[in-house]
Amino acid sequence: MAVGTVSASNTDDIWQLIATNSPSSATSSTFSSISGYKKLMLVFQLTCGSNARYFVRFNSDSTATNYGGMSLLWASLGGARPDDRLMMTAYPDTSTVGYVVFNDTDKTTPKFIEKFGGQSTGTLNGIYLGTAAVSSITIAENDGGYAFSGTIKLYGVAA
Repeated sequence: MAVGTVSASNTDDIWQLIATNSPSSATSSTFSSISGYKKLMLVFQLTCGSNARYFVRFNSDSTATNYGGMSLLWASLGGARPDDRLMMTAYPDTSTVGYVVFNDTDKTTPKFIEKFGGQSTGTLNGIYLGTAAVSSITIAENDGGYAFSGTIKLYGVAA
């Protein structure tokens, strides 16, 4: 159920606000029951512990071979690395502001990162090879002990 819309002037995409999570001293935040969206966008403003690292995982899928080169680096950490999740890093900052857009989230084909924006420099590339449409997205703390607080919004473009 969409509760708001955003439209960009140079595109046919109409972004609908699907849900907002406001974690407070949390180590994870999950959006579930996602369906019927060809694109998904996470928009976030989080505060966290110093040197904290966070990840995004689709459909609770921890199969490392399904995530290729998935790294979101808000500070330079030496480049992408394969992992069993999409890494989002606030290191060495204690706040993270940004967005990431995923394509083909309603399909059984690979999902690609389309766009990314954040407050610091970094690199981004990646693919998720899961064969199911995205039905849930979890943002979680990676290192243990670094809780986060703030706002995470999930937007979607209807299929």
